[in-house]
Amino acid sequence: MGQPIPLSTAIVAQAENAANGVTQNYAGAYAPGTIAFGAENGDDGTNLSSRLTFSTNGGWASGVYTLTSVNGTFMRPGANVADATWGSFESLNVGLTVNDNDVSTVPKVKDADMNPEAAGGSVFTYKEFTGSPLNIRFGRLSLQNAAGSELLALPMPLTAEYWNGGAWVVNTADSCTALTAPTVGNGLTLNLANSGTTAATLNNPLVSGDAGFTLSAPGVTHGGFADVVITSTPAWLKFNWDGLDQGDDGDLFDDNPSARGTFGIFRGNNNFIYTRELY
Repeated sequence: MGQPIPLSTAIVAQAENAANGVTQNYAGAYAPGTIAFGAENGDDGTNLSSRLTFSTNGGWASGVYTLTSVNGTFMRPGANVADATWGSFESLNVGLTVNDNDVSTVPKVKDADMNPEAAGGSVFTYKEFTGSPLNIRFGRLSLQNAAGSELLALPMPLTAEYWNGGAWVVNTADSCTALTAPTVGNGLTLNLANSGTTAATLNNPLVSGDAGFTLSAPGVTHGGFADVVITSTPAWLKFNWDGLDQGDDGDLFDDNPSARGTFGIFRGNNNFIYTRELY
């Protein structure tokens, strides 16, 4: 969700005559047809067309409608708490229709096979795009805190995740997202003893959703911590990490992932809820 979805061509519709030829005069004042995009998931009767941002700017020329831009998106949720808008949509059909009151054929679009407003309907109004259905998921990039010895490299879990309808899970299908490793003063803030330093490395692009993010060992006497921000996060993998309803720039999901890597301590086992030592 939120990632550009490019169409393969800007020519998306043509007006045809009874012989299935292009109606050359369908242009200007003789071309009142308007283009609309539609979406539904798994033919469930829930119209998701309002989530599409494909531009309908363009026009008719010699019976052919050409878009000015082939890029669109399926918008990310507007709710801060997980609900139906978060998906995931594992069988999203995207299609197109033309609205023209002068056309009397039913359906108005040739070979129509989709109706976003009805489940299992027999009255189809849209023509699905080749490539439908799509897997459309709400994603984020997650970076977790980590702690360990100052003598060893410190792995910090950095993964691409998506909401599967009940929980965040690693998106193992993501081996294409490109990231840039943070550097001191650009996403990496150091607070290490005795002027210690560390450097970050990661997989670019991700490998099965995993960035393999690691901070190098600062060495003996250089305990402390490093604060990490992944500032190269694609916009569609940002998240509402700060919990603000409006976000920092008016966008709810606008935060880069951040975490702290601490050197010189042992955090302990995650499986312990409580531990106590007696002497």
